[in-house]
Amino acid sequence: MKKTKTKTITLFLFLFALTGIQAQENTTATGGDASGSGGTQSYSLGQVFYSSLGGTNGDLNEGVQQPYEFLTVGTNNIKGLSLSYSVYPNPTASTVNLKIENQSLDNLSFQLFDINGKQLLREKITSNETHITMGEFANANYFLKIIDNNKELQTIKIIKN
Repeated sequence: MKKTKTKTITLFLFLFALTGIQAQENTTATGGDASGSGGTQSYSLGQVFYSSLGGTNGDLNEGVQQPYEFLTVGTNNIKGLSLSYSVYPNPTASTVNLKIENQSLDNLSFQLFDINGKQLLREKITSNETHITMGEFANANYFLKIIDNNKELQTIKIIKN
């Protein structure tokens, strides 16, 4: 009688445990496989949970949608202004390139501010392409202002990660 009771309880616990077991499940927006000279990687977009791995060659955030954001914060409507610019890469890890076209560089400069409004850099723009080193700054959002004769032409949000 005791063996039958033990077998029944064991069978009941086993069946109960099976109903509670679930495989990893995730609803994703999209995904696929990417391959290159360094190997192959499967990816999905829309995962809720993630893990972060770091190594000597870089970092990998599994399951996180990485943002690519280019945002112009302020635009001033200045008559006769034909400023054409690009800021790349944005987001950046260390250096941002500011490329200016269709604008005289005579009195052009830039200012870099942190999120609190503290001025971090101020330099004159002397060529059509300016390299701005941001490696010493913490990972955060910054604002790059393009200025001509003390007039703010454009403000661009830069993400450093």
